[in-house]
Amino acid sequence: MDTKIKNQEPSLPLAQGRPASDESFRTRPLFRQSAWYCVQSIAVFAVIYLTITRLAHFLDDSPRPTSARPQDIYQVLPNSELKYTKRDLTNFDTHVPPYGPISDSVGIVESLNSCHYNWNATGSLKLVRGQYEQQPNFMIGITVSASSQMAVDSVIWAINSERNILDIRCADFASNEDYAANWDATVQVDITVFIKPHTLHFGHFSINADVLDIEIARLLQFETKHISLFSKLGDIVGSEPWEFTAHETSIGSHSGSITGVWSPGNSIDMRTGGWRSLDKPIDIDLQPRRWSGGRAIGNRISATTTGGNIAIRMPLEERELSLHNTSLDIHSDSGDISGSFVTGIWTSITTRGSGSIDAMLLPYFALPDLSTLITSTEEGDTYLAVLPPVGGFYDINPLNNTRSDHSSEAGNVYLRYPADWHGTALGLSEKGTVGITGSHLRTIVSNTHMVVARTGDELASRLDFASKTGNGTLIIE
Repeated sequence: MDTKIKNQEPSLPLAQGRPASDESFRTRPLFRQSAWYCVQSIAVFAVIYLTITRLAHFLDDSPRPTSARPQDIYQVLPNSELKYTKRDLTNFDTHVPPYGPISDSVGIVESLNSCHYNWNATGSLKLVRGQYEQQPNFMIGITVSASSQMAVDSVIWAINSERNILDIRCADFASNEDYAANWDATVQVDITVFIKPHTLHFGHFSINADVLDIEIARLLQFETKHISLFSKLGDIVGSEPWEFTAHETSIGSHSGSITGVWSPGNSIDMRTGGWRSLDKPIDIDLQPRRWSGGRAIGNRISATTTGGNIAIRMPLEERELSLHNTSLDIHSDSGDISGSFVTGIWTSITTRGSGSIDAMLLPYFALPDLSTLITSTEEGDTYLAVLPPVGGFYDINPLNNTRSDHSSEAGNVYLRYPADWHGTALGLSEKGTVGITGSHLRTIVSNTHMVVARTGDELASRLDFASKTGNGTLIIE
């Protein structure tokens, strides 16, 4: 019995993790066992760590670093119908810290029709909201799509870093054969300016284009002292009246229209038409700025067309008004003028040819100075309704301190003034008839071609209306 026990091999303790019958494990060195368990532990810890990290990253909606964003977010997709493309991303280095004010002038000049060959060039130039994380204030994505590789290569661009100007144009060639190859080409150029949100630009931002449409995109958070937008052939569209601010705005197009929603700062000037095009309209909604530097601060609004119609719609509700010393100059050489206007110290609405006027006016003016209201047509009719002032902000009712002059060569003149208006009214017509109606009127002279009437303080305001061959009617009520 003792011998049997003596020759029997002792079993491994259970703490070593294997039964005594496992010969391979029993002969394995102790350090190899420890390494095996360390590898297993590390692998399990890594899986848990990666899972938690990915979940936290998924739930975190904070801005990501710029380097983690693909550059394609700043690119514009090419035209899928055109086979050949190229793209680029560049920027204006204004050497200004993030969110610091910029006083340098910034400009884009597009001259795709400046070469000696003809092609079908189209496209757009948009100012859009960029990323908070972008380092330069202005990043520019350029996408060229064309029907041939030569047409793609014919669009070239460069940045003048000293003047902060992007120059994009067509390339001239040495031989007539190269010109002929581009003669019937189709090319589309899309330029997108990504502007860092809340950029303050105290300089001049200008765009001068040959063929491209220009657009102020929605949600653009950008403030500049002066912006000028001009395109010879393209349309100009505004889509962001609240976040985008320009203290001085100049907009013009020879053969394109001006549309969308705009908001004037201190001034806005709009012009369409030229010797090549006579019928491009201005058709906009004009939202006033709710802030005001005081009732004497000027707010100049000007719109001119060669032959296109002008339609401007300004809100007339008191909660949407902003008190300024507004000056309005609206003129068309032959188009119709219509809309709703908030008037101030100076208002002039005139058209020539067969153009007519159909407008509603709201006086919103607080200075004691004399205000002026002028309308004029040649062959077209005039339909004008003046609303009573809103609010008690004024020292003198602007309707009682106004000089009004409404005239037409051959059109009819129809006027409606509120009972708040006080003063003397005179109507004249050489070949037509004139008349004044309303309550509390004192008629001084009344015949077919002339009428004079007074209401309230006869020296408060003066209103003249006349038509050489048309009729004239004034209603005060």
